[in-house]
Amino acid sequence: MGNGGKSGRPPTPSTLRHIERFALLAGCRIEFEDMRDHLFVNYATEDWPFAEWLTLRLTAEGYKVWCDRIRLLGGESYPKDIDAAIKWRTFRFLSVLSHHSVKKPNPLKERTLALNLARQRKENFVVPINLDGINSTDLDWMVSDLTFIPLHLGWAGGLAQLLKLLEASNAPKGLPNGRSVASSWCEARELVIKKQERLSSNLAEISQLPKDIYRYEAETFVPDDERVPLLKQWPHISDGQIFWAWEPPSTELEERYKFTEQAQRRDWNMVRANDAGLRQLAVRLLNESLKSNGLARGLQVSPEGSMCYFPDGLVPNNRVTFEGYGGQRTWVRAVGIRNFRTATGKESCRYHLAPRMRAWLDHDIGAVIQVRLYLSLTTLDGQPLEEKAALRRRKRICRAWWNYEWLARTLAMLQFLAGDKTSIQIGERGPQQLLISKYPLTAHMAWGIDESQLRDGKPEAEESEETVLELEDDGAGDGEDRG
Repeated sequence: MGNGGKSGRPPTPSTLRHIERFALLAGCRIEFEDMRDHLFVNYATEDWPFAEWLTLRLTAEGYKVWCDRIRLLGGESYPKDIDAAIKWRTFRFLSVLSHHSVKKPNPLKERTLALNLARQRKENFVVPINLDGINSTDLDWMVSDLTFIPLHLGWAGGLAQLLKLLEASNAPKGLPNGRSVASSWCEARELVIKKQERLSSNLAEISQLPKDIYRYEAETFVPDDERVPLLKQWPHISDGQIFWAWEPPSTELEERYKFTEQAQRRDWNMVRANDAGLRQLAVRLLNESLKSNGLARGLQVSPEGSMCYFPDGLVPNNRVTFEGYGGQRTWVRAVGIRNFRTATGKESCRYHLAPRMRAWLDHDIGAVIQVRLYLSLTTLDGQPLEEKAALRRRKRICRAWWNYEWLARTLAMLQFLAGDKTSIQIGERGPQQLLISKYPLTAHMAWGIDESQLRDGKPEAEESEETVLELEDDGAGDGEDRG
């Protein structure tokens, strides 16, 4: 029997199903090799952001892709008869494997069909994609011995490997205008509508800079182990026994270290543009003042001194409560535990949120503070992790944090540092105070996403620390729920 006809529109999966049944009744063998022109994305509902991203990236490369998140892409609707589409129209079956998708009914049913087809045809029909580092021991025997595309090590590197594999297998490219097809989907009128959309940044405005800079000298030597406690009480920078600050030290500190005022730079902000040294001094002092404020609020300095982090138990239940971007009260976890499966067994680590704030005096919109969030990782007894191991675990913990989750943590950090005040206030004397907004800067645009078409609701507060992320340490559609 032929290939189903080469002229006109390709037969639908339903038509192919009927042809297959007729051929079986007639005792004929059919082949539709040249009809297999699509890539099929198999995934669990929880992994939809990745499935959507992968579909659009492959489309941009010129491949026809079927993914039930994107019902119409490249001119063909998502098939109603999934089995027939996998059998007769799919060139490669891309199976997104994760802790969510392993045992969910719909992904498992599709994957089993594809694996049986691969065994029957004796070809590498199924392309398994390791999304979150799932271990081969968690997979059934039909999948565990396949070669995985390691997306858990980075989406960019994994995509490059997948594209190389598709190229080597001569996967058909039926979309010469793939990039415009992908971009037009993103700009679809039914998804993007004319409405005001608020965009949030990780910048907070400095509403007041201190007016003067004071220079002090300490007659009494300040030992290294007293430097951090001194900074906690008095925002300053120092070079040996020379100190610069916005305000004088307290009477107690002045008597202990015999501080004497040596000089004063008035209205430093008026002349800093023409004095690079003064500008650099002011930025250093601003950054150390932010660190001082964090220490005063209970943060601790990491062993290498590069960041301040939340110690275990600083806030009740290790939860930082704050007002979310929707105006509701919610919380994020400041300290949590994650378990990792390694070659030597299960290893646990404790992660601590570590806000790093840096002053930016010459931004286009004025003086601002940039808020960046890091994780400080330790063993359960408080010992810092080795650098490479910490980097791998940090990436895996943060991999599932999307934009709204980073925004939530940014809001939480700014509001925590402000305490019960209306802004972050550093210093006591009026004109010498450093004042910073406790909300990030926002902007508005005229177009936005029609959120009524999104299936996922607003983010909820983070789950408890009992949630376990078990990963292998390698060293180096609408309507139907895909569950």
